[in-house]
Amino acid sequence: MKRGMFAPPTRTKVATAVNEAGGTAFEMAPEHALAQYTCTGCFADTYYTRAEDQLAMILALGGKVSDDFLAKCAVYGRTQGFMKDMPVALLVLLASKKTDSANKLVETIFSRVVDNAVQVRKFVKMIRSGTFGRKSLGSLPRRLVGNWLNNASPAQILNGSVGNDPSLHDVLSLARPKPKDHEREAMFGWVVGKSYSFRYLPDIFWEYEAWKKGEGMPPRGVDFRLFTAHPLGTCEWEHLAETMNWHALRMNLNTLCRHGVFKDASKGFIAGLAAKLRDEEAIRKAKAFPYQLLMAYRMATEAPAPIREALQDALDCSLQNVPEINGQVVVCPDVSGSMTSCAVTGDHGSASSAVRPVDVAALVAAALLRVNKDAIILPFDTSIHSAKSLNPRDSVMTNAEKLSMFGGGGTDCGLPVEYMITHKIKADAVIYVSDNESWMHGYRGDYWRNYQRFNPKAKLMAIDTMANSTSQFPETCSRTFNVGGFSDHVFTLMDLFFNERGKTWVDVISAVSLK
Repeated sequence: MKRGMFAPPTRTKVATAVNEAGGTAFEMAPEHALAQYTCTGCFADTYYTRAEDQLAMILALGGKVSDDFLAKCAVYGRTQGFMKDMPVALLVLLASKKTDSANKLVETIFSRVVDNAVQVRKFVKMIRSGTFGRKSLGSLPRRLVGNWLNNASPAQILNGSVGNDPSLHDVLSLARPKPKDHEREAMFGWVVGKSYSFRYLPDIFWEYEAWKKGEGMPPRGVDFRLFTAHPLGTCEWEHLAETMNWHALRMNLNTLCRHGVFKDASKGFIAGLAAKLRDEEAIRKAKAFPYQLLMAYRMATEAPAPIREALQDALDCSLQNVPEINGQVVVCPDVSGSMTSCAVTGDHGSASSAVRPVDVAALVAAALLRVNKDAIILPFDTSIHSAKSLNPRDSVMTNAEKLSMFGGGGTDCGLPVEYMITHKIKADAVIYVSDNESWMHGYRGDYWRNYQRFNPKAKLMAIDTMANSTSQFPETCSRTFNVGGFSDHVFTLMDLFFNERGKTWVDVISAVSLK
């Protein structure tokens, strides 16, 4: 292959598949389908799929791709897609193969996928479920979990004690790691409730135990959930607000409002929390999804103005990867009923996200409009909705709110392309954000081929918001790109595809280093 050319397509060229909505579509190759599920699946029911169907698909796809690609997909899903469940599932699937080569890969990538106590608990839970082919940890997983426990910081161990099913107590009991020193032995004893030497406990444990006895304020660096089981006054809530990490602060602004934290707070106190929310390094470390900030802004209606303004700044910071694309840009956010009727991460009961796929689509469109001020926005379901109310100078928050209110009808992915042909819009870059479940008016994928005849320079990127294995647009040449996910890494891929010599998504994942 010559330099600058794209890799071979990862999809078939004939639309012979049927999507979840019953429409005709293109079938993804196993590698592409696995990437799609890794970066959009959450093992929860969505509008079209059930949690068990996602699991069955992962198990099937895991047997169709190489172990190397399985490992790379797990690393990519965690480090670039910022996903939690699916990367761990791929790691467990790899571990369940029990071959020397698979075990070597598991050992190589473990720390890149399992990077906190929550991920450790997920790893242990998935193995013990028996779903992936094994029910016990076995020597290698036990050693890897034990290594994490022996090398985690005192704060990670203390904060990791929050949570169940399984708890860190359960993980320690199953992995049975040999403590590497007296300090580690004391921490393990504290977690499982066995005898330990108090004098060997790290300072953060000392301070927490002292606070429980009524001595001093809640110590910094401790998960605030370890305090909320005890009666807390306003002063203590204020102190907790100052010590919360970025994610905890973002998620608990309404909790702080309910406890009167902002009622009589000084300007300096509020300014300090606002500065934490807009801190670029903290946002980067938190691996924040832009839509999480959109939801925080929507929910924090009672928060002071500086806090809400900081959330807007934080959203802008999380969107730094949004590219300026050469030429005419057309963005097509899907605003159909399936995009508005469920959480983007699926149904998790009372813990379900308030974010819908349409919110993700609206945010992507608004972000692109902010950077590409001449972009044309074509919200669609079974008709094209007018987006004349959008102003490129308005905040991303404002335009995303307007876009997310559109639609609710069926899905017709061919409609925006037909509209562009009819209105003689010659776009350089066409960007769809959809769940790809087009079904209205039969198959209309040929409209893209027709559009390419009308406008040969056009390139299309289809961003999928849901877990599935089909698309409306085949990767038949260097002018189409299919990708799934919610992280801002999608914008990085967009920049590579439209402004440089791009590759297919599978090529990008295949280039992940396993060293």
